[in-house]
Amino acid sequence: MAKKKLRSAAVIHLGSENITMQLIEYTGLDDVRIVTELRNKVHLGEETFQTHKISFQTMLEIVGILKGYRQVMKEYGVKEYLLQATTAVREAENRTYFLDQIKVKTGFQIEVINMSREIYTKMASLMRNMEVKNIHLDGNTGMLLADISSGGLGLTYLRGREVKFQQNLHVGLVRLKEQFTRNERSSVHFEQALNEYLQDRIGVVAEELEGEDIETLLLTGTESQVLLDLFGDGKKQKKSISFTAEEVAAFYEKVHRYNDVQLQKLFHLPQEEMEVAQPAISLCHLLMKMTRARRLFMPEDRFIDGMKSLYIARQLDPAFLEEMLELQMSLVRSIGARFHYDAPHAAWVEHMCCQLFDTLAPSQGLDQEDKILLRAAAYLHNIGKYASMRTYDRYNYYLIDCADLLGFSVKQCHTIAQISYLYTLDRPELNGSEPRDFGTDILPLVAKLAAILRLADSMDISGRQKITGCKMNLKGNELKIRAKSRHDLSLEEWVFAKRGSFFEEVFGVQPVLERVEA
Repeated sequence: MAKKKLRSAAVIHLGSENITMQLIEYTGLDDVRIVTELRNKVHLGEETFQTHKISFQTMLEIVGILKGYRQVMKEYGVKEYLLQATTAVREAENRTYFLDQIKVKTGFQIEVINMSREIYTKMASLMRNMEVKNIHLDGNTGMLLADISSGGLGLTYLRGREVKFQQNLHVGLVRLKEQFTRNERSSVHFEQALNEYLQDRIGVVAEELEGEDIETLLLTGTESQVLLDLFGDGKKQKKSISFTAEEVAAFYEKVHRYNDVQLQKLFHLPQEEMEVAQPAISLCHLLMKMTRARRLFMPEDRFIDGMKSLYIARQLDPAFLEEMLELQMSLVRSIGARFHYDAPHAAWVEHMCCQLFDTLAPSQGLDQEDKILLRAAAYLHNIGKYASMRTYDRYNYYLIDCADLLGFSVKQCHTIAQISYLYTLDRPELNGSEPRDFGTDILPLVAKLAAILRLADSMDISGRQKITGCKMNLKGNELKIRAKSRHDLSLEEWVFAKRGSFFEEVFGVQPVLERVEA
């Protein structure tokens, strides 16, 4: 058996409080060695949340750190890298200039990811290690993943291996600290005010989870280290820890009335942790109470661990990527269900879209990432009808464009929304009728995926799944679709012909539908 090739890379996370780099060697997901890890403290999050900008001095500080990392990479002979930034850079108003200066001064290209992709990345590490950590998702009970960062709170509910709910909120610990002055945090009324503030922000989540049987509240995120230090009684535990709901309640009753100074003395906390300790305790207690979870689990997985897993999987492990993709699609289906979509019709259209895509992709320059966007659009193409049958095209667009779709970037969500909007039009040239933020130009990719969706939907326009299977053959300028059915397909054939003209314009291929006996 041939020996697997040893590869190396640098994985760098530019976070709100730290810049971390791991140099790794690997032959696959099951064979990864951390050669060295470097971590430097920055106060990027606190600055950005206060001023909404990254200052010149902070930019220079980050440049200095990244230049040092570049030198270490050179010393170890590492050339490949992945550098991602999260909340603080994402929310900086001068982000574009900051990213440009980092590239000019260090040569590093930074990928800024939204919170949905941030949660997805952390889930990649958790899913990899779930069995090792003895967390089993059996479908009968649920798990709420609460990702606590300096600037946000991501809440993801899983039952079995399906994501049923996902909501990202601006309720991070540093952001909470900035909401209240030092004097307000020292007030005897602070605990009550903080709890009311938190309940107002996350009350909608409690409504979503009403009646769900939640076994585990799983806390992740950089700021969960504060809770690790508190629950670990100041011993700086680094390993995963678990507590029962009763133990969490008892701990809350013991310490929730302490002020910042008392907490620092009791737990020997550093200054930056001391200032967010009380919000951390209150948030943890409220989440346990809200979910009625039976245990609290805090794993050691970090964002950089998920970065590592996805980076390696994209090169060497398509099976794991498929597993993660199914998680994404499970949330897409859950969103569809929330808006009372026709699940059998949506699943049929998604399957037919995939078949059309696979037939056309080799000759049309389409790749697997494009297929994922098409699949999401297929599941969600009619959700706007729940809000309004008359203007569901615009509701389709806005509902998708504003959604938290796990693992999808802001740009990808926008593309999915555009596809769903073009699908609804009789003639998809827009003609000034588009939503204000749609944009005046339709990219060829959006038009191609919308044309596929329109054609697939036309073949089940009755919503009765009359066609039981198809054989497709692309030859020259003709795409012949032989549809197996025992039913009359007059309606499907009429709509197929009507929508075929746009398909011809976009692909330069004439679609032909032919019914054959099943």
